[in-house]
Amino acid sequence: MIAINNTLALVLAAALACIASPASAQRMYRCNNSYQDQPCSGSQEGRVVSGGAPAQAALSPAAPIPSADCARRGEAAQKIKWARESGQTRQQQEASVGNGGYRDLVADVYSRQGTAPQVRSAIESDCMAEKERAAQAATLLEAANALKGSRPSTPLAQGETASGQGTAAAPVADTLQRNGTGSAGSAASKQFTCQRLADQLNTISTQQRAGGTASRMDGLRLQYQEVSGRQRSAGC
Repeated sequence: MIAINNTLALVLAAALACIASPASAQRMYRCNNSYQDQPCSGSQEGRVVSGGAPAQAALSPAAPIPSADCARRGEAAQKIKWARESGQTRQQQEASVGNGGYRDLVADVYSRQGTAPQVRSAIESDCMAEKERAAQAATLLEAANALKGSRPSTPLAQGETASGQGTAAAPVADTLQRNGTGSAGSAASKQFTCQRLADQLNTISTQQRAGGTASRMDGLRLQYQEVSGRQRSAGC
């Protein structure tokens, strides 16, 4: 009876120790009828009854898988980083790639800190983020074009042709304004279009001032040129 009571007491003590400090739980061993924090000595048969690792380990979220072209860009960035670590200068690597698409990548890699795998991961993440922004911009542009296409087209003023007389085609809104025959609806439509394009240019300018990677800045520059062209075509 005394031996049984001692065993129950040892089991209870071990259980309370595990509950009291789960983060720092030690490895416990059962040696015959006793429990201890060291392996059994001699010929005693031992059995592990608790582990030293935390009960639950925090799992880091899995990184998103980059697209094929972003993966290629990340691989190229890692090679550029390796070449830099081997002693190649930025000018040498820019000369080796010429004026191709990786010239901006060379500058991007040389502006980053970290190991080659860290730089590769950062380049891939930026590439995926840029694709996401481009997809969102394309969706907005498609919606804007659909909205524009749903409006009834305004006819040209009488006596005007689509090609004009010896000049390039002028926007419909400009033609109506010059001849004084534009309706209030067409004027409001033009004002709405011009305001929307101006807002887009302001947004792009704000993003350019915020700065970013070389590839991002190139994308913003192209977006600004595209919106500016649409603004000129609309006669804003």
